[in-house]
Amino acid sequence: DGYTLGSYNPNSALFSFKQEAGTLTITCYGQATGTVASTVSGITLHKAVPISLVALKDPSNTVLDEIKPNITDSSINAYNIKLKEEQDKVAGYSSSGVSPATVEAFNNIISESQTVANTGLTDSATAMLSALDTSATPASSIMESLFIPLIAVFAVIAVLFAVLFMRNRGKVGSVSYTHLRAHETREDLVCRLLLEKK
Repeated sequence: DGYTLGSYNPNSALFSFKQEAGTLTITCYGQATGTVASTVSGITLHKAVPISLVALKDPSNTVLDEIKPNITDSSINAYNIKLKEEQDKVAGYSSSGVSPATVEAFNNIISESQTVANTGLTDSATAMLSALDTSATPASSIMESLFIPLIAVFAVIAVLFAVLFMRNRGKVGSVSYTHLRAHETREDLVCRLLLEKK
């Protein structure tokens, strides 16, 4: 609507246009190339390769906006899909009353997986997210607040039983010195008398 592309050539990487309002739709066709996977010391690394697809510049050649997609492979794509799934689940936990500490723990694992993926170890990062058990909704903060007092009650009961057991054991198990001497054998008694004479 009302813009001219001047000397537009679809085979050229650059073209100029003057437009002050409206929408300019650009469709890009082609094949992007780049090396995504590399092997270092027997370990395959998968790193996305960013490419500059479209750059919008003003007359002074300052970049106003840029579209920079990444070239990826199946390993990176699998990680990105798993990452989005886990982020959506954890975001749902925040709004459903799950303990903030649990949500923070899940977010820390997700963040750590992103760090690992950025080093190129996307298979390991995907495994980290797969180990994150978000299949069942964690207990709410209300359940956690009830659980802690129950643990305290059980601990107090366990201590009371231990104290009572030790008190009763001390009464039954105590033996006096005279009681021990009465159970000495004749040989022990003779040895004791011989030792006491010397």
